[in-house]
Amino acid sequence: MSNVEFAEKKRVTRRGSFLANIEQVMTWVGLEAVIAPNYPTDTNDRRTLSLSRMARVYRIKQ
Repeated sequence: MSNVEFAEKKRVTRRGSFLANIEQVMTWVGLEAVIAPNYPTDTNDRRTLSLSRMARVYRIKQ
């Protein structure tokens, strides 16, 4: 097999399939639109997570 063919045959992990299912189920754009007005922005002393990353991490932990 060539390297290109081998790269295309990646094994689908449980984590990968779970995250793919979550992406299909959740409407992230709508959720982010609701959260965005209340989400803090970066300050000089502390960087915040991006809104999309924070929403995904929070939802997966629920």
